[in-house]
Amino acid sequence: MENRFTLQNIADRCGYAKSTVSMAMRNHPGIPAETREKILRIAKEMGYRPNPLVGALMTQLRCKSAVRTETIALLNLAKRSSTSLEKSDRFYVQLFEGIRQEADASGLKIDEFVIDLDNPMPGLSRILLTRGIHGLLIFSGGTLDRLRSILDLSRFAAVHAGFGEKDPIHQVVSDYIHNMDVAFRVIQQEYIKKIGFAVQNLRDDQTNFSMSSRFLHHQRNIPVKNRIPFITNTKPDFSTEEFLEWIKKYTPEVILIAGTREYDWLKESDISIPGDCRVINLVYRKEPGIAGVNPQTDRVGRAAVSLLLSLLQNNQIGLPEFPQQISIQGDWVPGESFPQSGN
Repeated sequence: MENRFTLQNIADRCGYAKSTVSMAMRNHPGIPAETREKILRIAKEMGYRPNPLVGALMTQLRCKSAVRTETIALLNLAKRSSTSLEKSDRFYVQLFEGIRQEADASGLKIDEFVIDLDNPMPGLSRILLTRGIHGLLIFSGGTLDRLRSILDLSRFAAVHAGFGEKDPIHQVVSDYIHNMDVAFRVIQQEYIKKIGFAVQNLRDDQTNFSMSSRFLHHQRNIPVKNRIPFITNTKPDFSTEEFLEWIKKYTPEVILIAGTREYDWLKESDISIPGDCRVINLVYRKEPGIAGVNPQTDRVGRAAVSLLLSLLQNNQIGLPEFPQQISIQGDWVPGESFPQSGN
């Protein structure tokens, strides 16, 4: 929502000069504390919110010789800095790469903060505001409730890159419902009837159960004899032994996985891929030999930066009344684990 009041409106209400109001808004030391607090209180009552990007622009105009780059904060809840991520951390590497590319293209600087919610840094809001930062990208992991205990989100525009736990902020995510449908279309082209779903509950939970819910929807429309149950409905994960016993009991023709762990288990067993069963990775990230659906994680990062920039430009600061969720659709990537007719 745009400001309905200007500095002049506030000056008229307070009885001070417009220049005094402007200085109070910038916490200028030349304004007595009592006067500043009065002006800020009246401005808040009137619903006035300064636009941080306009303030930055005015600073740049006053200092024409200075080159200023707008900075956004990357709040990294993964407990590892983006520069220390290993190549095996494909999700984080690709997500950060997309964030970096879009920030560079938009002329934004990224200031990264590795946040340990168990040992949070004191005064985080003050540090960010002192550095002139008003836009936050939350880099997957942790919970918003815990972050809110150390950060005043009402002072910032914020976007979560990846799924959060029903966070009341804007999110950019991979569209796993669409990606499941992509996998089903490829499977149907091969006339496969028995499909197994081997995604651990812990990982499925991270996507708000969008994968398992779509799988159950698909099962409703197939004969009961072809329906294969989950490995477990109660535990957050399953073991190698449980996984292999489940395969031998239900003999799926194709197995849907999320990652490479189960694929590695199969290669170490006496089960042949793709002879005994085929494999599709629902979160394919350039793993050799595996067919799957690329969730376009780098594009999630790019879209998150684009959305944050839009919020800042429109002065949409604070927790939104109606949070947006932008979904990025993935696409099929062929591989040896799922041979296709005619290929």
